[in-house]
Amino acid sequence: MRYGAFFFLLLLSLYFLFLKPYLASKRILYGFEGLSLDTSPPSLRVKDLYVYLPLGGSYLFLSFSDFHLSDAGVPRIEVGEGILILARRDSGRGDRKPIKVPLPGFLRRAEVKVSRFLITFTGRRTVSVLLRDVRLLKGNLSGEADVFTGRLVSRVFLERAVLKEKEVLVERARVSSDLFDIELKVNLKEDLSSQFTLKGRVREIEKGPVRVEPVELEGTGSLDYRGLRVKVRGFTESVEVRGRIGLRKVETDSELRVVFGKGAYLTGRVWNELTSFNYRLELSPRMLLEAETEGFPIEPQLLSVPYLIHGWVKGRVVYDFGNRRLRLSAETDSLNVESVGFGRARFELDYDLGDGGGEVYFEASEPGRIELAGNLEGRSFEGRVKVEDIFLVEENISLRISYRGRVAYRRGLEMKGEGSFRELSYGDLLLGGGSYSLKLDGRRIDLRYSGEGFSGYLKGDLSGDLVSVTNLRGLEREIYGTLFRIDRGRVEFS
Repeated sequence: MRYGAFFFLLLLSLYFLFLKPYLASKRILYGFEGLSLDTSPPSLRVKDLYVYLPLGGSYLFLSFSDFHLSDAGVPRIEVGEGILILARRDSGRGDRKPIKVPLPGFLRRAEVKVSRFLITFTGRRTVSVLLRDVRLLKGNLSGEADVFTGRLVSRVFLERAVLKEKEVLVERARVSSDLFDIELKVNLKEDLSSQFTLKGRVREIEKGPVRVEPVELEGTGSLDYRGLRVKVRGFTESVEVRGRIGLRKVETDSELRVVFGKGAYLTGRVWNELTSFNYRLELSPRMLLEAETEGFPIEPQLLSVPYLIHGWVKGRVVYDFGNRRLRLSAETDSLNVESVGFGRARFELDYDLGDGGGEVYFEASEPGRIELAGNLEGRSFEGRVKVEDIFLVEENISLRISYRGRVAYRRGLEMKGEGSFRELSYGDLLLGGGSYSLKLDGRRIDLRYSGEGFSGYLKGDLSGDLVSVTNLRGLEREIYGTLFRIDRGRVEFS
């Protein structure tokens, strides 16, 4: 008894003389209550325990409640609730080194039960994992977890994992969130590197004008101290743009690369029998999308315009999610706008979605030429337009027209400029060429024109209140081989 008391006093002396001052100098804090020890069988119970460890520019905080450790032939660990917080100052240099975490041999024969345990890693980003009902029995591990990464919350169901000598084999795990459902098989090594396969689906996505039906996924991946790499193939029945079926039976082949401390990006290809896209989505340190296509159909519904526009375009789009800036360039070898067809067309857009302003340029040619350039501000546009030798047909009237002037769109279309026309004909009557000036303010129009033997104007409201007057003087035209001459005349309608 005396020796036991002496040994206890010796431990207390060592603690107060050496251990406690050392812990205080290193700012290591701890505390506990409800401590009890038993010798038969050997066991340790702690009602509450916490430890705070500063680690250079980082720190670790560990807390347990209702902790029980015993060994009655089989090691047994029970934890009621626990918290582990690891906060680290990420230098961002990516100078990580491989680490090795040997798997304790006793765990393969131990019994472990954890009711609730919260693990939080903080740095540039915060990731939290809430473990629930974790069980380890004879080397077989099961349990559930909620993973919180920003706005995304995922639920993990670990149905079966086996602890081997130097690895953990996850034979079946399910990951579910509002966005996806995935099944995983993982081979985790003691150096924390892993190989895995995945299979699942992304739920239906509807963002703004785009709707994507559920996407079926299959893939493989690897993870180590340097980063993450995942290759995925996917398939969906359709992609709708602005309420119409844009693409059917769409496939994708993508790769996700994460380099710890440096960045992350997603690259790949999306295609179906009609078209294909190559894309690169940078996720970190900034978020930037770049995509290219060699052919994509455009229609009025896609562009949300009231005009009949059809074509097959190729082009490139760049969108910076940080400053919300969109850059788009596209070209086509065939474009139809209403009744006018062009052999070539080019479109460029630089738009700031944050300020609601930008620049736009459009050019179409062969035959004739249209050039439009201007500035966008919200739903308004103002710029210059140039038209050269465009052939127009409207009922019995046909002509070739040129125009140069100002164009704007605010509450309606506004135009002010002048131009010329040639080969004007009405039915079989060839009227020739001339010049004109145009002023359009919404629905109000003021058109003045003149040619060889005629002049006039068209004024009023396009909704129906129009007045047209054409004065004829010395007009000579041949119709069916007969020469007609009008010395003076007037044609008027309203």
